[in-house]
Amino acid sequence: MLKTLNEIKNYTINKFREAGLIDYQEEMLMIIGHSMSLSKIDILTESNIKISRDQYSEINEKINRRILGEPTAQILGFRNFLDEKYVVDKNVLIPRFETEEIIDLFKINKRVNDKEDFNCLDIGTGSGVIAINIKKKFPGINVSAIDISEKALVVAKKNAVEKKVNINFFHTSIENCNLSNINYIISNPPYIRTSKLKNLSKDLTYEPIIALDGGKDGTKIINSIFNWENQINNNNASLIILEIDPEIKDRVISLAKSYYPKNKIKIHKDLNYLDRFISIT
Repeated sequence: MLKTLNEIKNYTINKFREAGLIDYQEEMLMIIGHSMSLSKIDILTESNIKISRDQYSEINEKINRRILGEPTAQILGFRNFLDEKYVVDKNVLIPRFETEEIIDLFKINKRVNDKEDFNCLDIGTGSGVIAINIKKKFPGINVSAIDISEKALVVAKKNAVEKKVNINFFHTSIENCNLSNINYIISNPPYIRTSKLKNLSKDLTYEPIIALDGGKDGTKIINSIFNWENQINNNNASLIILEIDPEIKDRVISLAKSYYPKNKIKIHKDLNYLDRFISIT
């Protein structure tokens, strides 16, 4: 059995390298830090801390799960989003770092007004990170969130309670949503083309397929959002921001123009310079 922190660090890194994991250093820090309640600085600077048998067993079990493809966030039960921890499990899509940028786009938009009579809807809320961060940054706005998965809503509600924000959660699909009078719509909808699902990385196969599958051309749910906004919300939204797959950008633009021929439609790049978001104002 490995006896010191330095030994378990090297062991973990070697295991992850052999498995072909790219961010092996970061993943090592997360797994050891979580198992031993150590900070990243402690792990990097302290070499001779003794490892107990239980700690070794826990770390080794997590290493094996990760090598099999299970995402680190699911193994640990949380994901950092905008520098805060949020509960995640197999029932929700793990929030990606690029999704943090959708909050920034919302914050800087001049149409956003922090008043109690303004309503924001997060469609397909998953773990609730988007809705929660909108409410934290604009406490006056009435924020609602919907999801087709009851199990996902359990996670979202848990995160909302932990972050001490009041979100109105509803178990419904956008096609059956009867909410109206919504001023702001924000969503990270499923947008992967069905034909591409069979080629997903091993990590993604652990996440709920319903949160990924965007239909034949990737725009099924996006089209449903636009249709609901026109038919049920009566074009009341002054701002719509969606995360999209850069590969379907042109189809999303064409779809948006068909529903909003007189509105300003803009594509926004993420930090990797990919066409990641569309806004309609």
